[in-house]
Amino acid sequence: MLAAGKNSRLYKKLVYEKQLCSSAFAFGNPAEISGEFLIQANVKKGKTLDEVEAAINEILEEFIAKGPTEEEVARVKAAYFANYIKGLERIGGFGGKSDALAENEVYGGSADYYKKKLRWYDQTTAKDIHNAVKKWLTRGRFILTCSPYPEYSVTGSEADRSKAPAVDNKVSAQFPDLQRATLKNGMKVVLTRRTESPTVVMNMLFNAGFCTDKMPGGKLGLANLAMNMLDEGTKSLNSLQINERLQLLGAGLNTTSDLDYAYVGLNTLRQSLDLSLDLMADVVLNPAFPEADLQRLKAQQLSGIQNEKKNPTGMLLRVMPELLYGKDHPYGMPMTGSGDEESVAGLELADVRGFYQRWIKPNNATIVVTGDITMPELVEKLEKRFGTWSKGDVPKKVIPEVAATNKKKVFPARPPGKPADFRHCRPPDQALWPVGRNGHRTDEQRARRRLHQPHQPEYPRRQALVVRLPFHDYEHRRTAPVFRDGPRTDGQDHGEHPGSYQGSKPVCGRQTDDPGGV
Repeated sequence: MLAAGKNSRLYKKLVYEKQLCSSAFAFGNPAEISGEFLIQANVKKGKTLDEVEAAINEILEEFIAKGPTEEEVARVKAAYFANYIKGLERIGGFGGKSDALAENEVYGGSADYYKKKLRWYDQTTAKDIHNAVKKWLTRGRFILTCSPYPEYSVTGSEADRSKAPAVDNKVSAQFPDLQRATLKNGMKVVLTRRTESPTVVMNMLFNAGFCTDKMPGGKLGLANLAMNMLDEGTKSLNSLQINERLQLLGAGLNTTSDLDYAYVGLNTLRQSLDLSLDLMADVVLNPAFPEADLQRLKAQQLSGIQNEKKNPTGMLLRVMPELLYGKDHPYGMPMTGSGDEESVAGLELADVRGFYQRWIKPNNATIVVTGDITMPELVEKLEKRFGTWSKGDVPKKVIPEVAATNKKKVFPARPPGKPADFRHCRPPDQALWPVGRNGHRTDEQRARRRLHQPHQPEYPRRQALVVRLPFHDYEHRRTAPVFRDGPRTDGQDHGEHPGSYQGSKPVCGRQTDDPGGV
């Protein structure tokens, strides 16, 4: 009730209405002897700690004084039970079957003790919660303020470590059968049926993505902003009402984009599929694009761009694509799709609506479904919701091939006027040296990518890439190599069309302009 979803009291007041924070959440940490209840908020740039603390205290005091409403309790219960069921789809992984059975055996004395616990939750009333709040949240408060890392200085010396890690043998994987169909308006349907759990997961893909920002009508950052706007309201529901209905249905809905595609995702229970599909169709077919939400999301996107420029990995994602593909190539933009400050600041509702009208069409969409449903039943439900959605002309995406090259180049990248930023590495005196290489794909490689099959493509990224780095670990001298199958890779298959390889390794080292010979 305090932090579950956009309708929660903390998110609604701090993020949505007052816009004091970029995020806010609360959680309980129970323990055998004593537990904690924590509220955490990330202060938005330009706002003060005092403003946020006062707002949190106001929300908390009202919650203590009046307690939750029955509507809040019903919404949170529905979301809790749905998430519990979805968690049981997994074997392990913090919430799967094995975790649930083991935890209940240890703490409840029986592996099926969870049934009793779920009955308690089901029978809990708003009054019960209010009594617990008054008992436990009125004393023993402690406030901790965490500020960003300060600037660090570094020292280092040369070293050598040249042996590549061993490469495991190729492991084959088996995938379930795919059923395919096409709606009357051209939307493609792909189904993988799973009957082990009463859940249905859908992902509607549109052939658009960040790369359309460099095509006619596009602007840097537009695809990202437009897809974030899509679920902010329809002609009959605002963002909070959408979120409330999703919680009551035990469903989740998200809209997003990556380099090549835009997505509308739905995760729901089989029993609430019809109502969840109604809501998904409303979001896709009837977006309102509210002006107030546009300004809020633009501010968040601009803040995200500034944060990307403050850490090594964010800088890598911003500058590497243009170095690999060139400034005019559709892939030659920040890999996050966030754009740049000037472009994002100038985006208007007309731009967002233009993106929607150009790319969000049924004949440019494929809906991929996994869950307990048959293809005839699925097609019937989709025709009912999306059958009246008319086809339309869609711009042609042109992604030029980029020739691979063996020429080596070094590009130092640092925040203007500042030394390298080591705040996101451990220990603190670390730097990040990325390496990248463009390439190309054959038709076979493209087909394998679309089928999500494991493969070892025979194009340049297969070669080992080594960067010799000044390394300092307080006792030893080493060189930190970066290999194809090494400690970290970022965006090996950068996009659907031309391929690329990017690898990086955080290392301890002195600040230097020379990566030691790429």
